[in-house]
Amino acid sequence: MKFSRPEVVSMYVKVDVTMLDTEEELPASVITMIKKGVGNYFATLSLGDDVITQRLYGYIYSNTTGLGKMIIAISIDGISFSESNFSISDTQYAAVTNTYIEVTGVRLGSL
Repeated sequence: MKFSRPEVVSMYVKVDVTMLDTEEELPASVITMIKKGVGNYFATLSLGDDVITQRLYGYIYSNTTGLGKMIIAISIDGISFSESNFSISDTQYAAVTNTYIEVTGVRLGSL
C-alpha cells in the first residue's frame, strides 16, 4: 500500500480595479472585502479542481459594492501573471493566502 499527500499549488492573484461605480458607495474595507472574495472562491476548490479565473469575478462582486470593472490575473510564481485558467492535476489543489493577493486601482485616500 502506498500513501502520498496532495501537493499544494500556491497561487498569486492580482486584482486591478480599473473603474469604480459612481452610483454605489465604496466601502472603507473594500480591499479586505476583495481579498475575502478571492479567498472564498479558493475555499470551494477541491483536489484536482482547475482555477477558473472568470469565477473569481462573481465571488468578488458578491462580496463588495462600488466596483465597476476589474481585471484579474493569476500566477504560480508571483512574476508571470495571466488572465487564463490554470490547470491543476488530480494530485494537487490550489490555495491562496492574503499575502499572495494584490489589489490595485483603489486609492484608500479616495474612500
